[in-house]
Amino acid sequence: PKKDFMLVGNLEPWKAWQIAFHAFAQAIRDGMMGQKLIVVGSGSQLLDAQRLAETLGICDHVEFTGLLTRNEVWNKVCGSRGLIFSSVRDTSGNVALEAMALRCPVICFQHQGVAWMTNDECAYRIKPDNWDASVAGFSKAIKELATSDELVSRMGAAGRQRSLAEFSWNAKIQQILKIYQRVIK
Repeated sequence: PKKDFMLVGNLEPWKAWQIAFHAFAQAIRDGMMGQKLIVVGSGSQLLDAQRLAETLGICDHVEFTGLLTRNEVWNKVCGSRGLIFSSVRDTSGNVALEAMALRCPVICFQHQGVAWMTNDECAYRIKPDNWDASVAGFSKAIKELATSDELVSRMGAAGRQRSLAEFSWNAKIQQILKIYQRVIK
C-alpha cells in the first residue's frame, strides 16, 4: 500500500520547500501517524532543509535521499500517497506531470504551468495566498490523502487518465493535427 509523501527537486528558494515542511509538521501535530516526507534532490538549501526538519521536530518523519536515478525516483513516486509540489516559480513543474502519469496525486499551488497541467480530480490545487493560508491548505491536503486509500486511488487514476489524454505524444499529435485541419480549411 502507498504510504509516504514525496518532495522531488532541488532545494532552492523558488521551490518554497519550507511550505511543504511546515505543512507536513502541522499534519503530524494534528495527529497524522506513520507517514514520512521523502525529499529527493539536493540544492543550495539542503542544509537549511535539514535544520528546519530538526527545528520543527519532524526529523523522524523526513528522509533525505539525495540525488536518485530517474527509475529510483519513479519507483518511490509510484509507492507514495502524494507528491507535494510547493514551488512558487516554476513555469511547468514537469515532476507533477510525471507523478500524474504514475498514478500519484499532486498537492500544488493553483498557478503557472502546474495549474494548467492538473485539475481538481487529480490534484489538490491550493490557491496562492499568505503564508498561514498556504501552509494550512497544503496541510489539509496532506491529512486527507494520509487517511484515505480510496481518495489516493481515485485521484491517482484521474491523474493517469489526464496525463494520457492531454499530455502523451499521441495526444499531442492529435492536437497538432486538429490545428492543421483548422488552418487548411
